[in-house]
Parts: sequence; C-alpha cells; structure tokens
Amino acid sequence: MRSLAADAGAAWVSADVDALAAQLDDQHTRSARYDPRRLLEALACLQGRLAAARSADSASAAGPAGGQPRALLPARQILGLGVKGEVALDHLKLVSLGATMWDDGDHPDATCGVSIAFADPDTMGVLALERSWPRAEGAAPPVPLVQRRVAGNPMGRLAASQVVTRAARRRANGLLEIGSAARQTNVLPLSAQAWNDLRPPLAFATVAALRQHLAQAAPACLLPRQAIGHLHVLDVMAVEQWGWDAAAQTLHASLLDTEGQHCLLRCRHGSGAPGAVDALASLLRIAMAGGDAIQRVAGTVRVMGGALEMEPLALMTQARAVVLATEPASPGAMPAFVVPAPAPHAALAGTALALLAQWLRQGLRNQRPAALERARELAAAMSRAGLVETALRIEAALEGVGGGPDENTGSRWWVTHDWNTPAL
Repeated sequence: MRSLAADAGAAWVSADVDALAAQLDDQHTRSARYDPRRLLEALACLQGRLAAARSADSASAAGPAGGQPRALLPARQILGLGVKGEVALDHLKLVSLGATMWDDGDHPDATCGVSIAFADPDTMGVLALERSWPRAEGAAPPVPLVQRRVAGNPMGRLAASQVVTRAARRRANGLLEIGSAARQTNVLPLSAQAWNDLRPPLAFATVAALRQHLAQAAPACLLPRQAIGHLHVLDVMAVEQWGWDAAAQTLHASLLDTEGQHCLLRCRHGSGAPGAVDALASLLRIAMAGGDAIQRVAGTVRVMGGALEMEPLALMTQARAVVLATEPASPGAMPAFVVPAPAPHAALAGTALALLAQWLRQGLRNQRPAALERARELAAAMSRAGLVETALRIEAALEGVGGGPDENTGSRWWVTHDWNTPAL
C-alpha cells in the first residue's frame, strides 16, 4: 500500500501508512514506543482518510443538484495530493519545546532514540528532529542518550536550545533534518523568554482558549499527518496539587490558569528519560513552596471526560527553561496522589477504546464467546447511559465476528473507533 500511495502522490496517505508500519514494527520488536492505542488510532485514521476522500469525491460528482451537500474539504486536500515530500529551507529559526527519549531495554533488535520538538515562530508550526540507534542485547548504550550527537551537537544541548540554521530540510509530515556543518547552524541556550513570541494556534493563555481550539479542530483523518500532533504551550498561574501514583508509575499535577481553570499534567516514568519525573517533581515542589514559579508548560494535549490533560515535555519558570527528558535524576520524596475517577461517560468511552485496541492486537478471528459477550455487555451499558448511537455501532461491529469476520467487519470496527473517540 505504501508504494500505491507514493505512486499516486498521496502524501498524507503515505504518512498514515508509515505511522501504521512504525507501530507494527514497534510491536514486533517489543519496543518501548509501542502503544496499542496508537496502533488503533493509526489504522482508524488511515481508514477514515480514505473513506472521507471517497465521500468528498461522491459529493463533488453529485453537485448541488445531486441532493448531497458539498464536501467541506476536497479529496485532493484530504489525501495530500501534490504535497512536496521534502523541501529545503534557506533560513529557519527554531525554538525547542522539549524532547522525548526511549530505550527498549535488553532484547534483540532493541533501540534507543530521541525526538526533539521544535516550534517555528514564523509559522507557529511544530517540527520534529528524530534519531535512533541500535542497542546491543545485554549491554548499556556505549554513550548516554543526552550525549549522543544530533546535527553536530550533543542531544541534551540541542533539546534545550534555540536554533538558527541554513542547512535544514523539512518533510511533509514535519520531520526535520539539520546538517552538521557548524558554520551553517547556530545553537543558543533556551532562555526563560524563548516562548514569549509564541501565539495561537500553538500557544494559549488560558485553558478555555485551548479547549475551544481543540473542540473546533477537524478529525485527525482530515488533517495532514504530522510527526508530533496536538503539541501546545499553555500559560500557568499556579500549582494546585501534585503527587505520585505508584501503581501507574505516573506523576500527576493539577495546574491553574489565570481564570482558575484546571489542566492536569501526567508524566510517566520511562527508562529512556529516568530523570524526567524527578525533575518535574522538583519544579512543582519549589513552586508550591513559593519559590521559582512555573509560568508555561509545553506538551501533547487531549481532552478526556471534559478535562484538559497534558503530557509535559518542557516547562518555563521565571528563571529558566527545563526540558524534562534531559534533566539528571535527583530523587526526592513525593506525596501520594489519588487519581479521581473519570466521569461515567468518559469511563465507558475509555473501556470501549481499550476493547478495540485489545481486539486489534489479538485479531478479530481469535475472539472467543466470552470476549464477544463482554463487548455486548459494554454496548448494553452504553445504551443505558444514553450513548445509544455508540452502542448500536458496537453491536453492528460484532456482526459476523463469531462465525468468522466478513469483509466489512474491520471497517465497522474502525468506524466505531472514530465515533467513540473524543476530539483528541
């Protein structure tokens, strides 16, 4: 399918296929980057993009007299026809928004790597510089990740920098390449004022403004596929509470904006960035004690159960910039945090998405009667809760599974995913 998309010049279809293939590879190699939900989302996005393009073509062919409304977006734009695969940039200014690092551990085909997120202040776009290295089984990486050189600089330095370069190339999906020639690239430390010029649709002053932006966004299957999606910067007024969830290995923090609205941070411990949780805990501890206040936070966002959640990559305090992934570990005591139970509708939606991800991983043909019955019970619970349309779609997706899925079964499951998924 990748070759068909490439031959047709469908850039966003190609990017969807690449994202799907990457998740399948990560699953087969037991990579730390594999996430069943991301695999499900990649497959559903590809299915949704093709279906939306077909619908747009049908609406365009029928015209106003055909009884169908005109498509909001033409099929050409949905598929990415004519989008250049890669362009050279003569002059580019970049501001780091943080980084993610991963380490697959000790097994064959293990890798370690980094993805650095940059903002382009001229366009308010987000670009990603990625690198990965093989990791020999049973052996630690010969060079720590923060010392690995990326674009001629130690990764730890580059991830906490402002960059001005004349040696950059940008792919259609936002992946970035920077040449290693020192005379063509200047790297400066990320100052506490580096994000001051960022504005919507990248940076927002309040939770309400960011939530409105997310609510108005088109579904992912209609948008260009980007290497990093839904990455934003949010202004912060105060830290309300924070703590450690030992069961989930996650640090949670409730932040307040200038209007008193909440944003929940979730920072998961990972072997690729072992100091990230401690670095965030230290910032929160100091801020709540009246010290160096947190002013902005950058990370990937989503809305769950009506609440705004963020996985932070970097924070700005009054005095400095902190990229969590590159901070050295500095353990300290952390209070316990009890995660509030999600709203009933959000809990049901989360259960449904988890079910879809599990069935995708196991295969529709491998579901036993007990699994089918659990799905029917979930549909009944959704119907009782008022989520009637979602319940009907789950029941429709179950048709034919018990006796062997027909050719439309998979399509019905992906439609169920798109219907059951919130804006993010």
